[in-house]
Amino acid sequence: MMTNEIASVGKPPVNTLLLTGAAGGLGQALRTRLAALCHCLRLSDIMPIRSLALNEEFRFADLSQADDVYSICEGVDAIIHLGGISLDAPFEDILQANIVGSYNIYEAARQHNIQRVIFASSNHVTGFYKQGERITIRSPKRPDSYYGISKSFTEDLASFYYDRYGIETLSIRIGSSFPEPKDRRMLSTWCSYDDLAQLIKLGLITPNIQHQIIYGVSDNPETWWSSAHTESIPFRPQDSSSTFSSLIEQQPSLAVEHPQRKYQGGNFTSLGPYPLPYPQSIEAKVTVKNKNILGESPFWASLSGQLYWVDIELGYLHSYHPVTKEHHFWQSEIKLTAVFEDRKESNKVWLCTENSIATAQLDWGKHTLSVETIAVFSAPTSGMRLNDAIMDARGRIWVTAISLTQPQVEDKATLGGLYCWDPQNPQHLTLHVPYLRIGNGLALNPEQNRLYLSDSHPSKCEIYTFDYDLTQGSLKNKRVFATLKPGQGRPDGAAIDALGGYWICGIEAGVIHRFLPSGQLERSIYLPTLNPTKACFGGEHLNTLYITHKGTDQNTAALYELCPGVQGLHWRKFN
Repeated sequence: MMTNEIASVGKPPVNTLLLTGAAGGLGQALRTRLAALCHCLRLSDIMPIRSLALNEEFRFADLSQADDVYSICEGVDAIIHLGGISLDAPFEDILQANIVGSYNIYEAARQHNIQRVIFASSNHVTGFYKQGERITIRSPKRPDSYYGISKSFTEDLASFYYDRYGIETLSIRIGSSFPEPKDRRMLSTWCSYDDLAQLIKLGLITPNIQHQIIYGVSDNPETWWSSAHTESIPFRPQDSSSTFSSLIEQQPSLAVEHPQRKYQGGNFTSLGPYPLPYPQSIEAKVTVKNKNILGESPFWASLSGQLYWVDIELGYLHSYHPVTKEHHFWQSEIKLTAVFEDRKESNKVWLCTENSIATAQLDWGKHTLSVETIAVFSAPTSGMRLNDAIMDARGRIWVTAISLTQPQVEDKATLGGLYCWDPQNPQHLTLHVPYLRIGNGLALNPEQNRLYLSDSHPSKCEIYTFDYDLTQGSLKNKRVFATLKPGQGRPDGAAIDALGGYWICGIEAGVIHRFLPSGQLERSIYLPTLNPTKACFGGEHLNTLYITHKGTDQNTAALYELCPGVQGLHWRKFN
């Protein structure tokens, strides 16, 4: 029962509402906003959801399995279909999760007589139009990726299921739905969570929508998508990207021909091709031969087109330019544990030292490094230093602190933790996750709404994931993502690829593992070093994986590289 009359008297328009993909970033953001639309919100995903509200229930389902989908649709009045892979991927993966999965949703809707579906389509259905071109829902489709093709297919599937079986669907071509826009493109494509929730509600309560397509975008100063031919859906967005314009416009401008600036679909237009299947036999080669004692924290500097990393024990900062093959180093008087590029000055870097957050100006004519301290880490106990670190899109540095005295499980006083340095409060580091033995594995997913963290201590070897609020810089909902088994090494440093794959070095086993966002181990690549420490993607196309290592084994290499068949993320920091 879904009528304006019911909505007008304040009653939920649906009894049981199914939300697929509920553990994803968008699903998590929409849950509380959807609660008022139903008596029971049934959440479904391949990832478990443990913290449920009073009117929520969870059902596991792999959308590619028809029996799973049939089961979760039983007793449901309407479906909000967010599930599937939310980034581009090899076609075989997209086929199962997005295409077969969507077919299973509509077949289950037919079998259970469910008459209303809200489908999370995407702007990537028309991603190959150039930015600035004004298009409508009747413009020819121009998908920019396998992901875009899967969304185009499901729109056609929804049209067929309406014409043949009377199942009505609102297909929302979502622009970029995040807490706030991340770059210049998103000033045109951004859709706030509240505006998207309004659109979903309209899809549930508006009568006789048949199969209607609409672009999901906020009231931004400039957008490429006309609302023509969508008059049956009284959508009135309340938010605007103009709130964030001054912040975004501080970012460096991209080249005119850069996909993120040229096409409406942005970088999706340049992803792939993907090896089919993924390469199973990949050999890593030596990039830089100088031996490191404890090489760590490789970081690709996009402004200067080179790689940085540190040797913690020697206090060295290294750089390597893959085009010129030039290798340079600077030595500091203190230990360096992590390095990041400054997004405005190509000769400036941000550093984590053993006991501080700092910056340094690089003098390419010297081999010494002068470090300027920004914030001092006040260790809760002696024998503790900063370790693994990442920087988020707002410039916050998340860094682990570890004890160098091999903490005992029962002695919490000697345990480290996860801290955050925030440029809005630059003199302090704040503890967010206590009682870590050897914190490592830090990474943020492409949407920057999930943070990964590992504990490398032999008694744990666990990888955790948290829900991450980029706007607030806060973590919640800690859960175990994966556990490395005997023979797989201890989980050390990590990297994220453009598909959301999580790469984790298995130190003491000579291997790097790739986990899917679901927590499934996708593959393992063995390396010519027993002790890989951390990886990052770099190179002109971000398709080279650089790996540092601990130089305790008998080789003289400082840095390795391999081509794993996937690309890394374009790193951005808001200044």
